Amino acid sequence: MEKTGILLWEPDSTQLCQYLYMNEQNGSFAQNVWIADSKEFALSFEKNEVLQECNRTLAISDQGFGVLLKDLEKARIQNSTRFRRETGIVLSEQLAAQFTAFASNIKDLTVGIFKATLEYVCSGLDAVAQATLALAAAQPTLLSRKILNTSNIEARLVGADLLEIRPCEILNLTEIDFYHV
Repeated sequence: MEKTGILLWEPDSTQLCQYLYMNEQNGSFAQNVWIADSKEFALSFEKNEVLQECNRTLAISDQGFGVLLKDLEKARIQNSTRFRRETGIVLSEQLAAQFTAFASNIKDLTVGIFKATLEYVCSGLDAVAQATLALAAAQPTLLSRKILNTSNIEARLVGADLLEIRPCEILNLTEIDFYHV
């Protein structure tokens, strides 16, 4: 910079905010708990902590995430009107219909959780398989000894997914002779 130069700096106002925008997700809200439709993210709001910053009012979840208070209140209102019931006599047909709906919701939720868990386990197994193949290519004997829990073997990778393993025999020093040729 020259001696007569001027440096003009304008701070970014969002950098002063404690909470920054992450993303927007759809989900369901009940009993002070919001669960994303993907079933991979959930927030609870038991503490009722509210924070005013950067011209917005945030409800702070028990996990430490900030949610716009107006959006949380909107979800609470939708939830309360959806689950409001008239008091009076419950007919067996009504009870049967409600149990059927409940069972269907539980089934869908269970299927979603099972699917997400299975995908997570499969991705983990895939990573282990890839690491095992990489080790088989780099150190086939070491891999074979660890998997088979024995040190008296030697291995080599014969094909892309074929490992040849041969047994080794321990020799005493008296069984070894050296001849000069």
